Amino acid sequence: MFTNKCHSQKVIVQVKSDAKPKVSYVRDLAGTVQREKAVMGALILLYPPTDRSEIKREAASAGFFHSQIMNKDYPKLQVLTVKGLLEGIERLLIPQIAPDDMTFKRAEKISKDEDKQKTLDV
Repeated sequence: MFTNKCHSQKVIVQVKSDAKPKVSYVRDLAGTVQREKAVMGALILLYPPTDRSEIKREAASAGFFHSQIMNKDYPKLQVLTVKGLLEGIERLLIPQIAPDDMTFKRAEKISKDEDKQKTLDV
């Protein structure tokens, strides 16, 4: 992930497959992010946390990372599910140099006549 035009930062990603994810996973991720001097962490779960789980609350308590290049705050720890990622419902929120809504200029279309190879009169 880029934090400015020439400097990149680490994002730590951990994946867990337990049927009953534990809040300790978020605490472990927070410690790893701090130890590795990463700016953000993502916990990807195969099974979603229960409604009574403290997982999302614990992740939210980690605060935010402020991207100077995008001038925006991003959750420092994010909890995502495999299903949510595959279905496009969830997404890892990280600063992007080219925003999603950015449109690019289309290439000029070549007509079919110009595309054909020319013959040589020999």
